[in-house]
Amino acid sequence: MLPPCPICGDVKRVSLYDASLHVYRCRQCTHAFTVVPKQDQETYAPEYFSAAHKNWFLHPNIRLFTSIARFLKGNFAGRAISILDVGCGNGDFLKFVGRAYPRAQLSGIDVASVEKFPFRFFHGDFHTFAFPEQCTAIVGLMVVEHVEDPRAFVQKIHSVLSPDGVVILDTIDSGSFLYRLAGALRRIGVRGPFAQLYD
Repeated sequence: MLPPCPICGDVKRVSLYDASLHVYRCRQCTHAFTVVPKQDQETYAPEYFSAAHKNWFLHPNIRLFTSIARFLKGNFAGRAISILDVGCGNGDFLKFVGRAYPRAQLSGIDVASVEKFPFRFFHGDFHTFAFPEQCTAIVGLMVVEHVEDPRAFVQKIHSVLSPDGVVILDTIDSGSFLYRLAGALRRIGVRGPFAQLYD
């Protein structure tokens, strides 16, 4: 039995896209998602940052960080704001934005902790964590694709966000040229790029 789409709830238009990686696609809303058995799920220990995805964390997306810092400065100029980074990992974004926006109160939450941070760090699950106050900006960079229930994730963000706050999320684009190329290669028997992207 195929799982329902976690975004639109459709069950009739969901199809199995890749069995070995547990990737499904919804033809109703175009959402691609995984339903990975518990025993195959990735754990978010310190090794996730230092070994499994070392290259990603060695090369933070400074261009994206700069764009977000400019956006925040432009929208909250002269105001002291609080920024919460959901799935903050090793803290690269908060370290960067702290230099660009020194008056901001910085907080991060992650299920894994790898070092002492120069900002307030919450160790735990964002979905169940009781935050002490609301935040002006909530940022989640490449985190929503790791979330089992995106709707519950957005509801939790809404409960933590101040009424005048902003949310900044980014995620993969499975319809992008890179993903379409990897899909085409997979169809002719070259699975490497596809497996790497959907790992």
